[in-house]
Amino acid sequence: MDRRLSSCRQMVFIAYSVPADAEDRGYSDWLRRIDNPFFNAVEGMGHYANWRLTGPAPFPWDYFDYMAISTVGDLESVWFDKGLDGFRKEWLRLWGYGRPGAEPPPHLRYSYLFEQVGAGSEPGETATVVFGSGDMPEGADILWRRTGFLPKHFAAAARDPAAPWLLPDVTPDPLGFTWIASFGQPPTRLPEGAVAVPATRIAAP
Repeated sequence: MDRRLSSCRQMVFIAYSVPADAEDRGYSDWLRRIDNPFFNAVEGMGHYANWRLTGPAPFPWDYFDYMAISTVGDLESVWFDKGLDGFRKEWLRLWGYGRPGAEPPPHLRYSYLFEQVGAGSEPGETATVVFGSGDMPEGADILWRRTGFLPKHFAAAARDPAAPWLLPDVTPDPLGFTWIASFGQPPTRLPEGAVAVPATRIAAP
């Protein structure tokens, strides 16, 4: 099976933060040993990788995951995988943000569906990741365009079968950008309003 990110057409972008003491408690090591192998073993998963922003950024999060789907038709089954839902709840118990029972901030209530634009190449262990809206950059190794919002059903006591599981839009926009581009080297030119941040890959298949 091809486990490259660049071979997947759909990707769920998961942006989050962890408590200040998480790294001291071994968070990145836990991602490599437990989290990443578990996600990549889910049926229908094409490529799951954990990343961290390593430079200043105007976002209320500094970790992110690429959860890429092997084929477009597998999105719903992967998103609602029962084993994955149980694992996510355990993540919240171990590393979760905020106080128990507290309402999560808007950007954490969703994950974000993106589709690949063109034919990309595989990111390395480090990258400059560019986030923006409007005009897209040229020369990116891989480029993604946002197409939807996935409410985090697993943070609730149970899934509401009547609730839509994929939303075309959310207002106001909790993420703040509509495309993601990854560069092996810092780009020399950026579209107006775009933000470029260095990032390091923690774990990948």
